Amino acid sequence: MTQIEGMAAANLEAAARDQEDLEAEAMAALEEQESKPVFVGHTRFSVHSPNSGAWVASNGSKMTEAEYLEHLFSDERMEPRADIFFNYTLPMLAYAAKASDVLFRHVVSYSDSLPRRYQDQMEAAAAQFPFVLLDKVPAGGGGLNTAKAARALMLEAGLPIDTVFGSMRLDDDDILSADYFDQMAQYLTEAHVGYVVTLARGVTALYENGEFFYARDAVYPLHSKGHLSICRYNRDGSLSAPVGTSHNRSDRANPVILDSRKFSHIWVRSVNQDTALYQLAQGREGQLARIYQDMEQYPVLTEMWEDAFPQAAGRLHTYKPDA
Repeated sequence: MTQIEGMAAANLEAAARDQEDLEAEAMAALEEQESKPVFVGHTRFSVHSPNSGAWVASNGSKMTEAEYLEHLFSDERMEPRADIFFNYTLPMLAYAAKASDVLFRHVVSYSDSLPRRYQDQMEAAAAQFPFVLLDKVPAGGGGLNTAKAARALMLEAGLPIDTVFGSMRLDDDDILSADYFDQMAQYLTEAHVGYVVTLARGVTALYENGEFFYARDAVYPLHSKGHLSICRYNRDGSLSAPVGTSHNRSDRANPVILDSRKFSHIWVRSVNQDTALYQLAQGREGQLARIYQDMEQYPVLTEMWEDAFPQAAGRLHTYKPDA
């Protein structure tokens, strides 16, 4: 073999090794990508839903349509919800998604009639948190399909269409823990497609003036906070998912996994929530008394919670706000 032929052979061998290295790196990157759990979430941020039977404010039992709309977008109701959602709910989702290294998209539906200053906050949040997908809807509108949002996320990531994913719901005044996705990821398996998962243990607390008070250790199965459906698109494009039903009746239609080993959420209470409207005639003091009475069925918070909710550190207390 001549010197030139030897050099050519060496170059070919080096090129082959380089190609093998590139292929190995690409395969490793793909395997790493495919190993990331996929989640999609949905929050309805004070969506105007006239005549809906799902909420006390809109079902006609306590308010006329005009009273409902005035209540829905009143500053008294909206300001604390906006504070919780933009300063706690979304930052904690960002923290949890990064800590758990998951693929995550969160659809936030809100009304086109939402007061402008809250729409501005929504748009600023979407710019700050890339996982947020804004969904502006007209009165009575249904909003984006979260499963399709999950499918789009998987396509963007180059994942197979039949990747198992978790679809979760979260109210705009509730907060998930730093390890929520870690707790849920173990259940994203082929065998669990069609199941619902409820992480039943959380901290329940009263929100007042930017602080959380009277914190209790609450175990409440089938709540709505991070309520997860395990889903998968099939190769033919059809969707396998739990049967749609209200979160508190999920066990009537689907198999349910109940896990209460760790804190998974902060269940926020306030006098402006939909459930508190049952006590409208009692006034603020009467409403607070009923909230305290309900919270006292749960033991006082004694276990360390700071690692679960770092965003609330220093602002979550076991005493009442007037203590």
